[in-house]
Amino acid sequence: MTGVDQSAFIDLFSANAGTYDTGVEFFKPLAAKLVGHAGVRPGQRVLDVGCGRGAVLFQAAERVGSSGSVIGIDLAEGMVEATANEVHERGLGNVTVNRMDGADPDYPAGSFDQILGSMSIIFIPELADAFGRYHALLRNGGTLAFTAPGVGSSPLEWRIGPFDMQTMITEAMPERSAELQAGLDEVAAKFTSLHPDSLLGDLRTAGFTDPLARTDSITVTAASGKSFVDWTFSHGMRTFWDMIPDEKRRAEYAAELAARIDADRGEADSVSYEVQTRVFLATK
Repeated sequence: MTGVDQSAFIDLFSANAGTYDTGVEFFKPLAAKLVGHAGVRPGQRVLDVGCGRGAVLFQAAERVGSSGSVIGIDLAEGMVEATANEVHERGLGNVTVNRMDGADPDYPAGSFDQILGSMSIIFIPELADAFGRYHALLRNGGTLAFTAPGVGSSPLEWRIGPFDMQTMITEAMPERSAELQAGLDEVAAKFTSLHPDSLLGDLRTAGFTDPLARTDSITVTAASGKSFVDWTFSHGMRTFWDMIPDEKRRAEYAAELAARIDADRGEADSVSYEVQTRVFLATK
């Protein structure tokens, strides 16, 4: 994300720390799959980049056990504070949470057996350079593993059920759709390409051996349309809601989308959507 002002993203995640990823299960099952693909084992030293509220952190800590250690880093002060408090409440002596830039973690070379990032590493500025720094932080034989949206080459192409950023902008404010679309395009141009060929090439250049990408999916289930829409406000997707500049229209469109979901749900107790994801694995 060269040239992107990250402060807005950091502030958003800090503000959402108390309600992050609530109402719908997505990041925890996604993290479970990531930890499984990475093969986290007892005694390992793990770095969780962009740890957020600990979806990866706590599951990795359970796997490494008391003989291992997990460090979570995040730039959002609110996330770090909330997650560190939970670590204390759980009495986890092998887990540490620090406020630190995931693009350049300040640890000695060879500090980790695993570096993990669930829907976090892919949004790091100058990602190809960060891959090189991760390579140095891993011991020989160590693993870098991270998840990414499972379609397209831009985060803006990712769709979760009816939540489609491109369609949302067009439908919410058709009279300003060209202007808002231009804003979306400007943001998209600043993201690292998420196309597997691009990311795998950058990993090889950084020195990783035989990197690979696997296609996966997560089922997202919500009790109602409102539950689903509220969930999209509770994490990074809030960024795209905030691109609708008129607050009243934003709320109206959120209600319209919720009603549309409920109409599709009919008499069912819940509504579910299959979400395509990818996991990338690379070994030093």
